[in-house]
Amino acid sequence: MSGPTTTSILPPAVQQQLSMKLLARPMPDLIHTTMGYPITMDQQAGDILRRRRYQNLLTAPVPLGNGIVDPPAQQLTALDIDARIDWYGTYLILQEQVMLINEDPVLNSAVSTLGQSLRETEDQLARSMMEGGKMCAPEENKELLAA
Repeated sequence: MSGPTTTSILPPAVQQQLSMKLLARPMPDLIHTTMGYPITMDQQAGDILRRRRYQNLLTAPVPLGNGIVDPPAQQLTALDIDARIDWYGTYLILQEQVMLINEDPVLNSAVSTLGQSLRETEDQLARSMMEGGKMCAPEENKELLAA
C-alpha cells in the first residue's frame, strides 16, 4: 500500500491550477447598477444625452354628465433632462516572461482583471450618483436637473 498522495506528484499544470483556486481574487456583489436603466447612444452622437420627461396631469374627478360636452382642458408640460457622458478607463502594461513548462494565462488573467475593474467602477459611479442626489426625481430636484 502506498503512502498519502501529495501535490508533489502532480504535473506542473495541475499544481498551478490548484494555486489559482487558492489565489482567486474576491469578486464583490455589484448591487448599485442592478436597478439602473441602460441607455445607448449612437456613435458620433456627441457627449450629451437629452431626454424629455412629461409632468403628471391633475386628476379629473368631475363626472361628465349630459350637460358637459368637453371636460376642462389641461396644459401638458415637459422637463428636458441633459446628461453629460464622462469617459473613464484604465490600461495594463504587461511585462511577464512566461515559462514554457507551465501554462500561464497572463493575458486571460489581465482581461479578467480589467473586466472586474470596469464593473466595480460602474458600480462605484452609480453609488456616487445616488449619494449625490442628482437623479431624475420629482419637482424638488428641478434646480439640480437644470444645472
